[in-house]
Amino acid sequence: MPIPSKYSTAQIETLMNQLLDQLRQQQVTTEMSLMVLGNMVSHIIRTSVSEAAQKDIARQFAQALQDSVSGRSH
Repeated sequence: MPIPSKYSTAQIETLMNQLLDQLRQQQVTTEMSLMVLGNMVSHIIRTSVSEAAQKDIARQFAQALQDSVSGRSH
């Protein structure tokens, strides 16, 4: 069963579309987009999550990403 989000679908889609628009405007390749987004995720984890929890959060994020690509959800 999916975990309910505390954020609305509209909030998520609005922010996602804004970020995607920026990537499109800059004509960023898929490879560079993934590099930038990966660096952003790393930065957010390093600066916003306690050091003790960083590896666990990164592992959970990686699992959620793999699940979303394979069509599974928790």
